Amino acid sequence: MDINRGPKPYLYKSDHAFPGINGGDPPVVILYADLGTNTFNNFHKVLSEKAENGEIVYVLHHFVAVVIFANR
Repeated sequence: MDINRGPKPYLYKSDHAFPGINGGDPPVVILYADLGTNTFNNFHKVLSEKAENGEIVYVLHHFVAVVIFANR
């Protein structure tokens, strides 16, 4: 599977894109995450390191999980 094929996603001016593009055309990785969670911290560490190495363009979208409680 070639991850560099296909169109790049549209990025908004408000997107938080991590630096690290060292030329070339690295793939864009968008992380939708709830900040402060263990899962976010694990993914953020790996993706930010890859962005710093110029392997990817890392874009973070803050996502808040909604929990609905039903009265029973």
